[in-house]
Amino acid sequence: AVLMNDLRRHCLYYATLQAGGVRVADAWTLVEAATTSRVPRVLGRPARLVDERRWFDTVQALARFDRWAHHADMQNVRTWLEGEMRMLPGVEVSTQAVNLGHGDEEYGRNIIGTIYGAEKPELKVVVGAHYDSTSDDKRRVAPGAVDNASGAAAVLELARIFCKFKPKITLEFVLYDGEEIGYLGSRVHAPSCDWEKTVLMINLDMVGLRQEQPVLLIESTPEFALAAALIEGVNELFVRQCDTWLPTKHAWFAWGSDHVSYLKQSIPAVLVTFDNCTSYEKMHTTADTPDQLDLPTARMVLQVVAGALTLVVLRGYDLCEPFDQLDNSAPI
Repeated sequence: AVLMNDLRRHCLYYATLQAGGVRVADAWTLVEAATTSRVPRVLGRPARLVDERRWFDTVQALARFDRWAHHADMQNVRTWLEGEMRMLPGVEVSTQAVNLGHGDEEYGRNIIGTIYGAEKPELKVVVGAHYDSTSDDKRRVAPGAVDNASGAAAVLELARIFCKFKPKITLEFVLYDGEEIGYLGSRVHAPSCDWEKTVLMINLDMVGLRQEQPVLLIESTPEFALAAALIEGVNELFVRQCDTWLPTKHAWFAWGSDHVSYLKQSIPAVLVTFDNCTSYEKMHTTADTPDQLDLPTARMVLQVVAGALTLVVLRGYDLCEPFDQLDNSAPI
């Protein structure tokens, strides 16, 4: 109902602008500005900068490749992703070799973009997603738009936003190779993180799936419930202050994606995905294409994650700190 009310309000706004003689393109620009600017004040600018069309363009670019880990096209994927990351100012790009399981004959690589913290660079937050995919005809085509071009594109979108800011602690954006054949990329990266200095890990897997009633699934373990509470709390800020609607659900048995590698290292890690994704009929098929994604849903998820990152890396929020004690005064 809230989403329908938003749509009616924006259409009325658009019609009013048109009646006033505003050009079509300009009218839609103003409507979009009114929509995307609805962000809780404490979360500042980063969430407003989310561009779901840019995210979707990245998904489409990735879906054109066959991203099965052992496919020859993966070398082109890695080169393209590394190039995208290197275009971002203030981001230091590095790679990690990932043994893809054929002895020492075949290696993939993790692609890492780092923005060092200005106050406590030894502390860091990791935001990651796997960029490989698979399908029922993986030697020919494995577009993997939902699983997981959507997550990899989300990591790139967040990197494009946060490179415009100077975080208090280090922010690391990681694109993993080899998740579909055993979380291989994250099993390399997670042990390289100091568990005492890694404040949080957010794993983005299958975000923006088109569903009739999307429910944001936040998965971790009871030991790190505060990490899940951060995501849920930011989403609740949007619900209360901006009239968005995205119900949340918790899962306390972590499995099936790269956050597991960090939990095994005693690092607070959380998976952000959607409920019932495992019942997505086109997962791991050649039909997992970009048309299965929903841009407004993806925008909401990206804004929630951007908001969580804003609190932790820009405002210095401690996971134990109550939300009602956050300082709203300092602009971001």
